[in-house]
Amino acid sequence: LLGTALNVLARAGLYLREAAVVERLARTEAVVFDKTGTLSSTVEATVHFDGVPPSRQRRRLLQVALAQSAHPLSRKVAASLALEGTPSTPYRVEDYSEEEGLGLCCRVEGEDVVAGSRAWLARHDVETPDPSTRNGAAVQVAIDGVYLGAYRVQSTYRTDLGALMSTLGRRAALYL
Repeated sequence: LLGTALNVLARAGLYLREAAVVERLARTEAVVFDKTGTLSSTVEATVHFDGVPPSRQRRRLLQVALAQSAHPLSRKVAASLALEGTPSTPYRVEDYSEEEGLGLCCRVEGEDVVAGSRAWLARHDVETPDPSTRNGAAVQVAIDGVYLGAYRVQSTYRTDLGALMSTLGRRAALYL
């Protein structure tokens, strides 16, 4: 029976080191989900800019800076900006630093780029407007100390999430 369970899980892409894990999973009383990426998918997310649209040159600077990030929202914004094309010559990135969960700062072609949370921009002496009540995660952006706006990423829920939640909810308590 455990061998069959391991085979079913393996076909779904889940490999377990030992069969005893299946028995422990069967006794699960609660499932806790964390934030972005567990229940939602950034693959089909939409990106919108709130603010005065930056020039093509500034969008390119932001795209190059955000593409360096490990954060999924920054990478999604960078990918959306990359759709506008690639510059004929690579842009130079210098003094790059990133703090997990806060943001990044660097120099791209001699201009200072700061992107991330409102708190991160404040740490870099960039004034931002009052927090927005709009839905969706946001990447705040500034160039040379001037706040430009926020790229809002609206994720979609993963396919078949309703069926998964229904099945899990019959077996365990669910928490976000």
